[in-house]
Amino acid sequence: MTGPVTIPTLLSFILGATVDVTLLPMLRRLPRRVDRIAAAVEGGRLSANIRVLADERDRKVITGWVQLGVLAVLAATAGGMAVALLALKGGPAMTATISLYQFLGYCLLVICALLALRVLAAVFRTGP
Repeated sequence: MTGPVTIPTLLSFILGATVDVTLLPMLRRLPRRVDRIAAAVEGGRLSANIRVLADERDRKVITGWVQLGVLAVLAATAGGMAVALLALKGGPAMTATISLYQFLGYCLLVICALLALRVLAAVFRTGP
């Protein structure tokens, strides 16, 4: 190094890049802050106050997932009940060929299909 040795030239020599003079006050305070952070870590006093669902977008995403989960459970339940009702033989006759249990089973099957399609549409609409 030739010429006068000043703090910016010394830092630029050490770091291998030019240093802006306006950054010097911040760079002077940096060692004290690092020492305070290290002392807090060592003493077990370093903590962070983080709220998991502080952001409105996070709450909307979680709410959407819960709603899709509830719809999927309702669709599966309606499908299971439809299969159970369709498997039953006998029951009160609505017409000569269809019993009340079969009618309710087919109605639940339609409800199951609609709920499942709604869940699928919501999943593929939002995407990753």
